[in-house]
Amino acid sequence: MKAAELGNSDAMVNVSNCYYYGAGVERNYQKSFEYCKRSADLGNAYGMCGVGHNYEHGRGVDQDYTKAFEYYKKSANLSVKEAMYNAARFYRNGIGIKRDIQSANYWFTKYKSLLKTNKSPDHINPELKRILDDEKFKLSWIDYKDFKVIRELGNGGFATVYEATWLDRINGTWWYVALKVIRNSNENEQEFI
Repeated sequence: MKAAELGNSDAMVNVSNCYYYGAGVERNYQKSFEYCKRSADLGNAYGMCGVGHNYEHGRGVDQDYTKAFEYYKKSANLSVKEAMYNAARFYRNGIGIKRDIQSANYWFTKYKSLLKTNKSPDHINPELKRILDDEKFKLSWIDYKDFKVIRELGNGGFATVYEATWLDRINGTWWYVALKVIRNSNENEQEFI
């Protein structure tokens, strides 16, 4: 907070996140938006992405897809991966901007090119390892022990679905993920692959 009040735009983004998630302070979307907007006004690319997020979801400000797109696009032009993905998504679905598949493909391609992947371990099935390590798929091997807060969501005819959180250490991002355990996948490994 002290650094934010001294004009540090990165600190403003951090204070915004604290208010957004209620970390160390009471959750306050309006204050979160205000700090994020101040950061964006100072040219902070992550602040711009955050302002886009708040406009998209109506957190601390009236929902406005056009403004959300504008901020995502500014941030994407400054190489923020999440903003690239969101700009692509808005172009693809015509959210806040006229639908433009060519621009969507451009941003999705640029976003994918920045993703880093984990190489799979040697102890897994060689055919699965080949697929995971193929650069064109951009797939990563994630050990089960890296998932946290695992909770069962549902149980169907061929699989059980769980939700979990996962820290992508390479890209420095927490993700909410779905885990699916397919029945008998170990016995029918070749068919599964």
